Amino acid sequence: MGRFVPLPSLEKIIRGAENRDPSQNAGYNASFYYPSNGGIGTLVESLAKEKNIIFNSDISLIDHAEKKIYFEGGNIAYDILISTIPLPVLLGYFKKSPIMELADKLKWTGVYNVNLVIKKDFSKLGHWIYFPHGKIPFYRIGFFSNFSPVPENYSSVYVETSYTGRAGKPKLASILKFLKLDEEKIHIQKNFDIPFAYVIYDKNRELLLPEIFDFFKNNGIISTGRFGGWKYSTMEEAMQDGFDAAEFALK
Repeated sequence: MGRFVPLPSLEKIIRGAENRDPSQNAGYNASFYYPSNGGIGTLVESLAKEKNIIFNSDISLIDHAEKKIYFEGGNIAYDILISTIPLPVLLGYFKKSPIMELADKLKWTGVYNVNLVIKKDFSKLGHWIYFPHGKIPFYRIGFFSNFSPVPENYSSVYVETSYTGRAGKPKLASILKFLKLDEEKIHIQKNFDIPFAYVIYDKNRELLLPEIFDFFKNNGIISTGRFGGWKYSTMEEAMQDGFDAAEFALK
């Protein structure tokens, strides 16, 4: 897990126990930048401006021999294909290759995400809290409003439940009970089912990735990013993967 699990020194442990001081910096994300308005989506929107992007096109087939992508309404040829599609989905498009059969051997978890705008101030609870307990129906609660402004006396809250297979939705009643709120305090609610969230690092991953990426390399395909590279990584690393892929493609 490397830098993702900070190892405190004995001095920090004693300081935290004696003073109950939550201000100590720990971990790779102890400080970060975040847009003051519009959420993190503004980053992607800025990158997409004035670019030739075709949206909402469902791929039916990638023919690696012809170097063509087929979708409803036509096809498009490529010299080098750069993909950030989750690896099991991408493999499923290669219907003319046995490589697609490897998709079923990769494992991952999804996340069901509940977003709430609540008429209550939660600014004292910090940025996010983890719950490593089987009896609690969510593993993390976070407060966007503590680093991105909202109207006074309101909070923006997200609640996350992880799953494998079928999505397990956290019950609103359990969320409200934890936050000590009545339902009428909810101003906005928006839910997202995120089918690919965390790659599972099992033995199959270690054995299959070299075979998969050799196939891609031999056919002019770069599968990269958090889910294209089938790894656990940060947003910064995902952006760096993009730069590296572009540099490789332009050689």
